[in-house]
Amino acid sequence: MFDDTLFEAEDVPDLDIDDDEPCVGKLYASKEDCQIGLAIYAINEQFYFRQTRTSRHSFVLSCHDTRCEWRIRAKELTTCGYYTIQKCYLDHTCETETRRLYKKRATSKVLAHIYRSKYGDTADAPKALQLQQLVLEDLRVSASYMKCHRAKGLALDITHGNAEDSYLNIAGYFDRLKATNPGTVTAIEIELDDAGLLLIASGHNGNFQVFPVAFVVVDGETEEAWTWFLTKLERIIADSNTLTIISDRHVSIIKAISLTFPKAHHYPALCIS
Repeated sequence: MFDDTLFEAEDVPDLDIDDDEPCVGKLYASKEDCQIGLAIYAINEQFYFRQTRTSRHSFVLSCHDTRCEWRIRAKELTTCGYYTIQKCYLDHTCETETRRLYKKRATSKVLAHIYRSKYGDTADAPKALQLQQLVLEDLRVSASYMKCHRAKGLALDITHGNAEDSYLNIAGYFDRLKATNPGTVTAIEIELDDAGLLLIASGHNGNFQVFPVAFVVVDGETEEAWTWFLTKLERIIADSNTLTIISDRHVSIIKAISLTFPKAHHYPALCIS
């Protein structure tokens, strides 16, 4: 029915709260965008639908009232990821009273996409409390504070990405860093952990200026973590008896330095005037 080569990314519009009703041939950037776009349409039109059939490359929506003839069938354009409305019948034959469940379609994910499109600059986006009022005014939906709070967090993740996704790109970032800053040293070892601690090594030059030398995110301030970090640091700052290391002399730091910089002098920070 469609030739995928006719469509480019810029041909697929972003989701819009004021978007027109779905029609045969309308494009969405992904299956999720299609589902969210149809949820926004249902909220605007104040009716509730259910997903009656779904597969890897298509899905069918029907009115909540099983006697109603409202239907939409959406399908992926082969393997390009775009979704289109393949068939639709938008006239309701159900009673108005059966449509009041439309408010359930205003999920945190739907609200996140609506207000991401409405507020391109997330710095200007409303706080969760303000978002509650805007949802009521724009969508005629009463949303809880926590739902609006989650929606704002999801909108930020959609715009800027989340921490997990960022870590997936760290290897590529290191490659670019070494290409643009010759001499840069990087290292990655991965362990699953719920917490992360930042360790930093800074230098002090002849003009009494402090500058960062290296940093790492580790699971905690342990001897193992400090030893790993200082072992990497020793690749760019060689151990010698002319090197002085200043720290809070945490027991894990003392042990790690004795292993990695045995020749260096080690003093507590309070001894430096």
